Amino acid sequence: KRASRFFGAFNDGNWLRAHNYLSPRSKELCPSGQFALTMGAATTFLKTFMGVDENADLSFELTGVAVEGDVGAVDGTLHLGGEIVDFGEEDTAESWIFFDSEW
Repeated sequence: KRASRFFGAFNDGNWLRAHNYLSPRSKELCPSGQFALTMGAATTFLKTFMGVDENADLSFELTGVAVEGDVGAVDGTLHLGGEIVDFGEEDTAESWIFFDSEW
């Protein structure tokens, strides 16, 4: 559920709320203000790189979670205007740590 909530906050552009769903270690290394600035800039950069308007509907969809012990691999797809964006990557999974009984 934590990963799902992160993607929801990310899709809303609510970087401060998205920051709440990071692991304690990630929060320690990247405070909320820094995270919000970095994610806002990264999203703008990605849209510019893709050649789309800054107001284009860019979103992530959680497509799967694989669990091994207290580490999970979270898979997602990037969508632009409802269409899947494929960068040709084989493995797009991100590692998530299990804490507070949630992924």
